[in-house]
Amino acid sequence: PPPACPPPPRLFAAPPAMAFDPKMLAKMGINVETFGDMNAFGDPSWYQAFNNPGYYNTTHKELRAKIRTFVDEEVTPNVFEWDEAGEIPQEVYKKIGAMGLLPIS
Repeated sequence: PPPACPPPPRLFAAPPAMAFDPKMLAKMGINVETFGDMNAFGDPSWYQAFNNPGYYNTTHKELRAKIRTFVDEEVTPNVFEWDEAGEIPQEVYKKIGAMGLLPIS
């Protein structure tokens, strides 16, 4: 009979269960931070801790939080009224500009 093949080399030094431990991955410098509802194919990839080469950094997270707070506090409570009126009040655009979120303020 032919000689038996040797077993394949181990890819991880740690047992597989440890390889997916978020705390262990974070110590290795791998992004494990998530955001949103974690809906597969429903949330953008940057919400799902996909490890890109560092494009989405702290400034992106701060901008996202700033805009989300504004939308939650200023836009969401008024959406129905603005939709019925068919326009968004100019004051809203002024607030967005004052926050530095419009290309021309």
